[in-house]
Amino acid sequence: MEADQDALSIRQALNEIETLPTERRRFLAGYTYILVRLARADEELNDTETARIESAVADAGDLTEQQGALLVAVASGMSSLYGTTEDFAITRDFARTSSPQERQRLLRACVAVALADGSIVSAESTELYEIGHELGFGAEEIDAVREQIDRHGEEAVLPHG
Repeated sequence: MEADQDALSIRQALNEIETLPTERRRFLAGYTYILVRLARADEELNDTETARIESAVADAGDLTEQQGALLVAVASGMSSLYGTTEDFAITRDFARTSSPQERQRLLRACVAVALADGSIVSAESTELYEIGHELGFGAEEIDAVREQIDRHGEEAVLPHG
């Protein structure tokens, strides 16, 4: 019975996502994939990182928790299948089609995901700067976001205004 309910919830979340405009679905797919890319930099996508990504995606897309979780599951599967082959292309496309505010929000979310388990390991740091540069940010801008989020915690992730 519970499996039937889960399947129904998944179908409903998928149907709701499919009603979004194509540009919005593309934005959310890229946003989610890039966050998963960062989390997998250390070869592991743990539960804490997954929860942080789901929350960031739901917030960025004004989605339900189930919709965010579904997008993360799809992006995680794509990342496992294609890995670095698609990383640059997806990030470059996101940078080209998103606004400066959207890129800033994604950078903040990337830092929050990297810090989800308490610290940023070397592989995550390297990937964070690579993603940041692909999004058009300089090292100083990335450092400033890291410092702000490290100092103020998750409330510093979402830009105000």
